[in-house]
Amino acid sequence: MENIQRTRETIYPNEWNILENLSKNLQELLLEIFSLEELNTETSPFRYKFTHKNNEYEFIISSMGSFTIRPIMNTTKRKNSPIFYLSVSKYAGKFLWEDEKQEIVQLEKENLKKLILLSIERYETTLS
Repeated sequence: MENIQRTRETIYPNEWNILENLSKNLQELLLEIFSLEELNTETSPFRYKFTHKNNEYEFIISSMGSFTIRPIMNTTKRKNSPIFYLSVSKYAGKFLWEDEKQEIVQLEKENLKKLILLSIERYETTLS
């Protein structure tokens, strides 16, 4: 991840197809990395279930360039808040994935897997 001063640019409607393609590429990469169960893959947002150490998570991929992971709760005692988030932003004409801190995230298989599992494991430590 890198953190430098950048100015976000507007993403215009005629560029939405770029967001759709980036989201599709991310979706395909996630399916290569993780064993995901389809919940809704007919329309966006696309939803998958992932199980880690007996805990279930929902992977949500929007065709408008966002990716969220949140726990699937069987109880109403805890808020179902996101534990991982990426979105596409545009800087100097380039479309880049970034995290909630606006740090660029490289979508390389091992890097993405590491970031996701780290977020899930951090969340799971709060459960004990």
